[in-house]
Amino acid sequence: MFDWKKYLELARALNTTSVGYEARKRTVVSRAYYGIFNLALQYARAQKWPILKDGNGHKSLSEEFRKQQDDSCKRVGALLSQMRNNRNKCDYADVVSGLDKSVSSTIADAEEAEKIIDTLRK
Repeated sequence: MFDWKKYLELARALNTTSVGYEARKRTVVSRAYYGIFNLALQYARAQKWPILKDGNGHKSLSEEFRKQQDDSCKRVGALLSQMRNNRNKCDYADVVSGLDKSVSSTIADAEEAEKIIDTLRK
């Protein structure tokens, strides 16, 4: 089974190289988001939460986390939403203002979400 944390590791590594500045930064945001998205999805499936499998699956996952009573789950939902917004800008916009800020906030959000999900799994 693929270890989705490897995407976050890749994002961290890409963030330290100097090759292809903008493409690299956009990729960092995307990989960090997808790493956490898939970790969160694994957790949600283990909990048997109803997550849509169509184009609305990303929104569905963050909403399902926010619906839970546990504050940690609510926080994961909020982080997923923030990271997805940054990822959408980086993947689809011709111009991304504040790219460095998007990178640093997405990495920080991903690291926080990773810790929370690891704690929830215990």
